Amino acid sequence: MREPFGSATENFFTSGRACSCRVHCRGATVVEVLTAVSILLALAAVAADWIWQARLRHNEAAAVVSLRIISAAEQIYFRTYDVGYSGTLRALGPPDSGLPSALAADLIPAALAAGESNGYQFIYAPGALVTVSAGTAPVKKRVRPVVYSLTAVPARPKLSGVRSYYIDESALIRFALSGPVGPLSPLISP
Repeated sequence: MREPFGSATENFFTSGRACSCRVHCRGATVVEVLTAVSILLALAAVAADWIWQARLRHNEAAAVVSLRIISAAEQIYFRTYDVGYSGTLRALGPPDSGLPSALAADLIPAALAAGESNGYQFIYAPGALVTVSAGTAPVKKRVRPVVYSLTAVPARPKLSGVRSYYIDESALIRFALSGPVGPLSPLISP
């Protein structure tokens, strides 16, 4: 009877029974390992670029949504408090305590009122002030901003966003890929 693994004098790899192990149980060569690693690195590079592009698109879309939220809040503020548009973004935000008022109307989230959200900075500029006059002599009954402009720029250009955005009391959002953005910049498609 033959021993299960051959005799002590037989070489394990040359015996008839162990021949298939030498063919099927060998390790990977250096070239095979390097090929697999290079394929994985290439896939990771493509995935990282795709994730980065998706993040930029998300930040830009969030900036547009934030501009629309602020624009709607300005219209509500204008009609509710009868003092024109707000003087600052903080006037649209939540109050520190108590009920909403013209100083803190609680119309937008605190992050937007602070001027930064989703990788974008929001720069608010109240426009011209109008005084109400009676007769021929101007009487300063109320001084109110009747226009405003809001610019959204990437907090870290090319990292948190590529486009800059602009909106004013017309509620039309404009954009620029590079350079300043303003009322003459192209409109975004609705």
